[in-house]
Amino acid sequence: LESEPWTHVILQGQKYSSTGSSTYPTTAAEYWIRGSKEQGATPIMFPEHPRKDNNWEGRTLWELHTGIAARENTCVAPVGLVWDEVIFRDPSLILHQPDGNHAAGTGLLLTALVFYQIITGQPVESLPELTVFDVDAATGQIMKESVSSVLFDYAPCYFEA
Repeated sequence: LESEPWTHVILQGQKYSSTGSSTYPTTAAEYWIRGSKEQGATPIMFPEHPRKDNNWEGRTLWELHTGIAARENTCVAPVGLVWDEVIFRDPSLILHQPDGNHAAGTGLLLTALVFYQIITGQPVESLPELTVFDVDAATGQIMKESVSSVLFDYAPCYFEA
């Protein structure tokens, strides 16, 4: 963090229980948030997307990370909530690789759109069609609308970024 003048730092890695039966300390995440801010960067927490067919993980991770963000006055990218919205709008879209855990290309693009809007402050609808990424116009529209809708309903930052 000290070697470059970062504007934003994306933080991923808060340990969580995939069964919901355990809780883990958040001190390391809080340390990196404070360190990022000390360097003049805006930290953005990155809760992972939910695993395939998991309808509770996106919200659970959002709640875990927003608890940290509220204590540390930082941002959280609602990646899981956006994935849930896209899957709700079109369950046939393939966002996961066959293992059901890792993101497929379309899922990676969806996550990137979330960060684009948070970091730039520009609505993703202002971007050209996503066909260059092998995403048809209808899918691109669903993705863009979902990002904007979720970011409107779930403000990513707990301060003026």
